[in-house]
Amino acid sequence: MEGYLTEEDYRKLIVPYEESMETVEKRILILGNNYQETFGYEAIHHIQMRVKTKTSIEGKLLRKGSEVSLESARDTLQDIAGIRVICYDAKVIYEIAECLKKQNDMEIIREKDYIVNPKRNGYRSYHLIVGVPFYLLETKEYYPVEIQFRTMAMDMWASLEHRNCYKKSEEEKRRWQEQFREYAALLDQMERDITQVRDEDMRKSAVKLHI
Repeated sequence: MEGYLTEEDYRKLIVPYEESMETVEKRILILGNNYQETFGYEAIHHIQMRVKTKTSIEGKLLRKGSEVSLESARDTLQDIAGIRVICYDAKVIYEIAECLKKQNDMEIIREKDYIVNPKRNGYRSYHLIVGVPFYLLETKEYYPVEIQFRTMAMDMWASLEHRNCYKKSEEEKRRWQEQFREYAALLDQMERDITQVRDEDMRKSAVKLHI
């Protein structure tokens, strides 16, 4: 039927994305564990994963003016598989992301830093889209996985902003967005202060160990 995928088509489409997403999750968890072993504190609070539903894929293809088909979904969409990595601070985000980018069997498709350059509404996060190798009998294909790195504060902010600004009137949205820009600045300063105190404590501990 035009504008729709069959259930069989949908399952055929998402299987390699699910496998690729699980591969990325395992690699991030290994990096997080190694970080904790090396520096003595946790890097990752939790990880969330999702694969777009059939309805969501169909809707996005239609909004883009693309044909609703397996081939079109593969060629057009880069966010069918998504991972959200919630870290304790921004410093950890950059360190984990840099280690992930050095894994040379993956391709970096897109990178956007909304921590250094927040969106106008105050949104802060670090985005990577990586191409993950998926091996078949005689071929190797790459499937994109979208990764969003957020701190706990960024994640809380994003959830509250979405809840209070989504599907509101323009007047309500403007009022809330102005408020949330202020909240984003406060949370950013809080995170910087906490990171600075923690780093100072670590330096003092290192000095004591060498005395």
